[in-house]
Amino acid sequence: MSARPEIGMMFENHQLCDPSYLPDYDEVVSTVGGHLLADYGNNLQLYREDRNMDEITYPLKFGITHGTFEILNKDNVDRLTKYLAQKALRINPNGEKVKIAEIGAGLGRLTHFVCQSALSQGIDNLDMVATDTGEMARRKGLYVPFDVMRESYDKTLSGCKPQIVVSSWMPAHCDWTQDFRNAQSVQEYILIGQPNLCGKPTSWAEHPGNFARIPLDDLSDTQLGYRDDFFPYDVIGEPTPPQVHRSRTVSFTRV
Repeated sequence: MSARPEIGMMFENHQLCDPSYLPDYDEVVSTVGGHLLADYGNNLQLYREDRNMDEITYPLKFGITHGTFEILNKDNVDRLTKYLAQKALRINPNGEKVKIAEIGAGLGRLTHFVCQSALSQGIDNLDMVATDTGEMARRKGLYVPFDVMRESYDKTLSGCKPQIVVSSWMPAHCDWTQDFRNAQSVQEYILIGQPNLCGKPTSWAEHPGNFARIPLDDLSDTQLGYRDDFFPYDVIGEPTPPQVHRSRTVSFTRV
């Protein structure tokens, strides 16, 4: 445990902090230190025994500083891109581009890297845009290096009319999903993040007869959230199951 501050100092100036750099999964884990993204039991013990937040874990500080909640990696982005291409082909079997909107996109890194991944994989049926109000960037004084349309999510739904919506780390205590389901253009929406910290419980719930809830375990297996496993209690202080404390991806597809 005494090594954690030194790891943090090493990571501070690492290439991983360059927003235009996309590492692979193994590079993130090996650089940050596997014990920092360890299983629930180990982190539960560390959190209980050591409450010095300066020494908890560097990914937490990275996320807060950079406004980045999902620690993106190439393995996960490539899988997400392939998944979107497959779903786009189901929506438009003729290969016509499908409109995808990442709503609440923050710095726009996810959309940027998905578009890069699509190009490298020869995928040409995705028309993806990033939109965000820009409120978080203004509040934190963050530089936004990628293309992000400045507009509210409801304007994106009505103006862009996306067929697929991606929402990564929806703000806590907000639930945009009812509006996603009400938008006639939306055939699927995808939630990314830690369920006990993103949106509301209703955001992640099943909606029978409307949208089918499908956990995308193949994508979740390569996810790294900036708070994965580190906090074993929910917002009201109740212990929650280990699986809640990992960033994950869940699809909701119109039926």
